[in-house]
Amino acid sequence: MFKTKGKSLRKLIDTSQNSWYNMVTRLRNLVTERGKTKEESNPQAVKPLPNLRKEVSIMTKKECFVALLTIADVQNNPELKSFVEKEIDTLSKPRKMSAAQLEKAQENEAIREKIAAVLSDGVERTLKEIAKVDEELSVYSSQKLSPIASSLVKMGRAVKEVKKGKTYFKAC
Repeated sequence: MFKTKGKSLRKLIDTSQNSWYNMVTRLRNLVTERGKTKEESNPQAVKPLPNLRKEVSIMTKKECFVALLTIADVQNNPELKSFVEKEIDTLSKPRKMSAAQLEKAQENEAIREKIAAVLSDGVERTLKEIAKVDEELSVYSSQKLSPIASSLVKMGRAVKEVKKGKTYFKAC
């Protein structure tokens, strides 16, 4: 039987005259405090852990390969040196988009320009209102238009404001 500070769990439940919520809360507190020392149960006594992220530097894969090139054994081995240089070259190249990704990016760019054109009059509009103004945009859902309009905000071409739970976009 599970013991809590000298009382069995059944006795604790049976003698509880409080509501179910209070009983569950008391049990949760007892279980979380079980096994802790006095210092751990007192939050003021627990010292925060030092931030170790500041001390550790994280190297990228490319930086690791560049660091490998500085090692004398790698410089003396032509096969290993050519492999490391090949890896650095592949990491330096920009990632190629597939045909479907390129088509989707071009479509999103066209939608972005249409949204910017609608917002250019300076009136605050929701995404539904933007879609109503332009017939071509009315085909798309607000879930599709939302990240594209947010990208305009990130680019600095529009401003996003939330009023009473509704998001309004306006040209800068």
